[in-house]
Amino acid sequence: MIGVMLVPIRLPSAEPNELPQECAKADFTSTGRPVMFPQRDGLSMGISTPRTTVDVGDPLEVYVWVSNQTDSERVLMSCSMWWDWGVTVYDAGWHTVKTNAEQGEESNPELRQMKICGRNIRLRVPPQSCAPLQDIGDLKVDLHNDRSLPTGDYFVTQNRLTLPLRGLKIVVENKARSAEPTR
Repeated sequence: MIGVMLVPIRLPSAEPNELPQECAKADFTSTGRPVMFPQRDGLSMGISTPRTTVDVGDPLEVYVWVSNQTDSERVLMSCSMWWDWGVTVYDAGWHTVKTNAEQGEESNPELRQMKICGRNIRLRVPPQSCAPLQDIGDLKVDLHNDRSLPTGDYFVTQNRLTLPLRGLKIVVENKARSAEPTR
């Protein structure tokens, strides 16, 4: 006899994680406090958002951070950095929220989406630094531009899930509906 036990998994809290020393002194007023991921080759990537609760029609801006913990300048190319690293969005049931392009490929298998980069710029990351990439090279991401995110709870993390699980818990709500008087 084989038994299966299903255990509900809740979205992790957005409790702050340890920041590299270079990041701890940054001003988070306009970007929100970043969640940093484990470093690879001396670089740590991270994400932040100024608002963890947004209206269904509002931009859902995510700032991408980079911390260079080496003694030499590093150079990232914006397109390959995003394609090689990138983020994944999960809904409250831990289902991946696919991009509009991924959904198009599923609905029409003959349609193959090719990654095209309209502006591949060099992002110079100074040694012993930490900043949002827009400060280094004008890169900002609005998750509503490439995903359909109806009202609900979401968890945004890096593409490669690693423990401990780090990311942003974001709530998309319909403020117009919640502002209506109850009867």
